Amino acid sequence: MSSKKELYFFGAEGQGDRCETLAAYEALFAAVDGESAIGEATPTYLYSTRAAAEIRELIPHARLIVSLRQPADRAFSGYAWRRRAGKETRLGTDAFQADAPYVRLGFYYKHIERYLDLFQREQILVVLLDELAAEPAATCKTIFEFLDIDSTFRVQQLQPRGLRPRVPRLPRLGHFVRKSRLGRELYRALPLGLQDLGKAHLLQPPPTLTKELRAQLTALYRDDILRTSELIGRDLSHWLET
Repeated sequence: MSSKKELYFFGAEGQGDRCETLAAYEALFAAVDGESAIGEATPTYLYSTRAAAEIRELIPHARLIVSLRQPADRAFSGYAWRRRAGKETRLGTDAFQADAPYVRLGFYYKHIERYLDLFQREQILVVLLDELAAEPAATCKTIFEFLDIDSTFRVQQLQPRGLRPRVPRLPRLGHFVRKSRLGRELYRALPLGLQDLGKAHLLQPPPTLTKELRAQLTALYRDDILRTSELIGRDLSHWLET
């Protein structure tokens, strides 16, 4: 894999930390020395309207792995990330309108169809996150076989993340401290005691996905889940359970 994750090389104009040129992209794989498979991981490639065509043009025989998560869970994860980053201030169901970016991205059908229109089906492997969590060894074996590499290799046991980072009570202030140079410098200039005090009073536990909201989001995604299931030839009925 490339030394850096999320390269944003294909179909990602305007991305601040994008790998801009083909030479820069290839340089990230300069250490390759006879490996049978090389690659990178950038989630936005699935959603970009141009990435599939650009990948097809540059690497027509690429093998592509698409990792999908139950869309209601994925939407809430995206919302929680934006809350931590200070980019989302809405609370409750108001934050989960169909036009919210983290909600829109859960409609997988059209994005996968775009790739299937350009690549052979055998070039694309769909991995379900819940299967990876439940059966990591078997799922990794499937991935290795797809990549035509040693399928007997055993990776370390995958463990779910136990940390749930707190979110700012004042999102705009949190964004200023985290993302602006001035904000970071001002924060570092504070005595450690004041830094700890600020964390205690300005951060709060992360939001949690309620059963009611998960059911509401799953109902929103229902038709797309059924279409995606048929498209990829996988049973996704468990995604409809709430």
